[in-house]
Amino acid sequence: PGILANGDFTEGFEGWKVSSAAEGTISLGHSNKFGKSAGGQNRQYSAFKSPKKPFGDDFAVFTKSGKGANRLGRVLVNLTPGRLYEVTFCTYDVNEIERKGPAVTDAKAVSAVIDGADVIPELGYACASEAGKGLKGRPCSVTHRVVFRAKAESARLVFTDADSAGAVGSRRALNYVGARPYFVRDDTDLETLIRFGKDRKNQEKEATK
Repeated sequence: PGILANGDFTEGFEGWKVSSAAEGTISLGHSNKFGKSAGGQNRQYSAFKSPKKPFGDDFAVFTKSGKGANRLGRVLVNLTPGRLYEVTFCTYDVNEIERKGPAVTDAKAVSAVIDGADVIPELGYACASEAGKGLKGRPCSVTHRVVFRAKAESARLVFTDADSAGAVGSRRALNYVGARPYFVRDDTDLETLIRFGKDRKNQEKEATK
């Protein structure tokens, strides 16, 4: 059974709860062939053929508001308490999608919060594609992963731009939202991955000083 439906916003906001900071600051976007050009980042949308509505061409748009944070959430279902899962998603600069300019990378433009579960931050990441390459082919993206341990059969996933460093009016696209089990061989393997993740995050902090 599925954990998350409509992660590509092909069905609009069906199944999602929209809590916008102001009228219109969370909206739907569409760009022809966007799924084909960006699909390799997480899933190969170009492999899917749909003459009516291609996968991956729709996305949620967060417009930074001076009135507060935007939030977009839904419930993750069919979880097994105690089991590990991962949520993955990609964000993009809408100006680049619309060919209005190069991408401005902001890894915190849209972030994920998972309520009702134990998040393991050391196993997560936000990985930005090389700046300046998007307009020449595949659009620049920030690919995110959040790993958590389920505490119940469901949990609430919320996307927010509360930590965005963008200016008021800046727009970010959210797409390729997926949820699946996260596999490790045993507790020793998990501890090793957490230690590596902690070391990586410390190195990243040192590099930004």
